[in-house]
Amino acid sequence: MTFALTVVVAGVDVTSIVRTDAPVVIRHGRAAVNEQPDPNSAVFTLDNAPRSPAVGEAVYVNVSVSGGPAERYFTGHITDVTATMEAGAAQYACVAVSDGLGRTARRYVGDEPWPLELDGARIAKILALLPDITVGTIDPGTVQIAPRDVDRREALELLATTAGQSVGMLVDERNGSVSYHDANHRDPSGGPVLTLNAAELRTRPNVSMRVGTVINRAKVRYG
Repeated sequence: MTFALTVVVAGVDVTSIVRTDAPVVIRHGRAAVNEQPDPNSAVFTLDNAPRSPAVGEAVYVNVSVSGGPAERYFTGHITDVTATMEAGAAQYACVAVSDGLGRTARRYVGDEPWPLELDGARIAKILALLPDITVGTIDPGTVQIAPRDVDRREALELLATTAGQSVGMLVDERNGSVSYHDANHRDPSGGPVLTLNAAELRTRPNVSMRVGTVINRAKVRYG
């Protein structure tokens, strides 16, 4: 299985100048199953770029597997650029990119108290205060979130807190948008159901019972 990457910065294909000894690194997902996903990020290095990429420019990465059609794998905007000049005027630009969810960090929102509302409505309200963030699908929610006087807080903190309190999940889509899955999104039936037919059951099941580890304690009071 082989992978072919296409890296585009500000509408220009820069794949030919991506350094092969410093491969494109893309991070998706979360550190633990009980945590909110971290913002998706990408890092790559350009060799002798005709110009240094600028912070805020759009970036996307397409991936083709074993010669198949290219599919979008990452969409984001440049957050950091580190340029290095070496002997002979060779220039290397290390570029760090973050997606929509990552861009909600260090962005402060909220100047009016928020009423009692479902978690989905609270998530949608926070994202609506960030007009440059593309919003994907927002589930309605299952948990009533208490009223809150925000008084300008970091958007990412508010989003993660609301999702965590509601057993929901913030989702970074590969097209760069931010979606929200409420508690019912991943478990709409209320829980997994295991169904067995007669052919899957043993005709002579073994049943055992033991009391070796059972301990009975009694307190007796006199007088």
